[in-house]
Amino acid sequence: MSTRPKSVSSNAPRFSATVATTAFVVVACVALVAMQFFNIAHSREETLATARKETANLTISLVQHAELTFRTADASLAAITSQIERSPAPTGISPGLRDFLVRQVKQSSLFASFAVVGRDGRMVVNTGGENLVANFSDRDYFIYHQDHADKDMRIGSPIEGRTTPGWLIPVTRRINRPDGSFGGVAIAAINPAYFQDFYDGLEIGKSGAIMLVSGDKLLVRRPFLESNPGRDMADSNVVRLMRSKPSGSAEYSAATDGVERLTSYRVGQTYPIVIAVGIQMDELLAPWRSDTVRRVVETVVIVAILALLGVIVGRMTLRLAQDARKLRRSNERFDVMMDTMSQGVCLFDHEKRIVMANRNYAEIYRLAIEDVRPGTRLVDVLRNRQEIRRRLADAGRILRRRRRLRCRGGPQSVRRARHLDHPARLGGWRMARHP
Repeated sequence: MSTRPKSVSSNAPRFSATVATTAFVVVACVALVAMQFFNIAHSREETLATARKETANLTISLVQHAELTFRTADASLAAITSQIERSPAPTGISPGLRDFLVRQVKQSSLFASFAVVGRDGRMVVNTGGENLVANFSDRDYFIYHQDHADKDMRIGSPIEGRTTPGWLIPVTRRINRPDGSFGGVAIAAINPAYFQDFYDGLEIGKSGAIMLVSGDKLLVRRPFLESNPGRDMADSNVVRLMRSKPSGSAEYSAATDGVERLTSYRVGQTYPIVIAVGIQMDELLAPWRSDTVRRVVETVVIVAILALLGVIVGRMTLRLAQDARKLRRSNERFDVMMDTMSQGVCLFDHEKRIVMANRNYAEIYRLAIEDVRPGTRLVDVLRNRQEIRRRLADAGRILRRRRRLRCRGGPQSVRRARHLDHPARLGGWRMARHP
């Protein structure tokens, strides 16, 4: 039995390295794909969260803008109703107030006209023209104030003007007679184009939408459609959401055009208005989709590279495994040769330590196998040999052996040992003994 260091046992799995390499590549690819999927999903949520924050902030600004606009109209109406109720004049409006209202209409794009409708529905004052023949008793705002005694400002549904061309948003107040009975209606006709132009100038995408709603009626909407003014919004998503929560954000398809948007809304604090701002989902997510495509391409390339490297490494490990099997078989043949040869062989390295030795070497020098294990120092081998020599130096045994040889008819062949020391590679040498 040779004392050469043993190679890996042939019972070990042949393809363990290949399996490990394949498993590593698969796990790395799965981890990479999972990480990219998480990053893509997280990026989408961040994009939506940023859009919700931006649209929510915009609704705050637009609500403040709308309430300031209606507060301006309310102040003008309060001045008109107060003067009419305190004035004995038939029309109730002094020339100074009338001139002020006319200047308001001319100098501002907010107001289309101011008017006063008497208790019979006929127009008493109109800063937008002198057509005082038209009757307005069929208007919703006239009927409302006729039946309600409160003097709060009312925002009416958009109407097409009879004395002023185009769409108008009637903002009205009730006028009382000295006895508290209904005396007419003061009207501030707001031009919807004032809001429309302002909303159209905001950068919220080509398909972005802004709505100004009062009650259940649509006052202004971007983009403008001829069917929008006065549209009933009672069953719309934004009105249903507004009834449960005064502000918030949601993703839904608009009832007006069916486009899916991320919409934020807010209810006014002073007046019964709702502002909603929506960004089309396709436009909102377009940068995210571009980034996702880039990430997917990068991931595919990296996975392909990892797979290619895995194939290369797998083939290399398979080839190494095949070489290892060939080497193992060669070593097994070498061990058989060393164990069956009649010579004793021992190989030392440059540090004078045994690299290998066969059984015959140990038997020739009457050493134990443990004494010629790989790594044993030469000095230890010599010390063991000297110990054995001392044990065999018994003179009596030597004499008895010689006497037996003489009695058997003369000397027989005595086993002689011949040492052959040959230099070996790496600075060591090999020692052979021949019988």
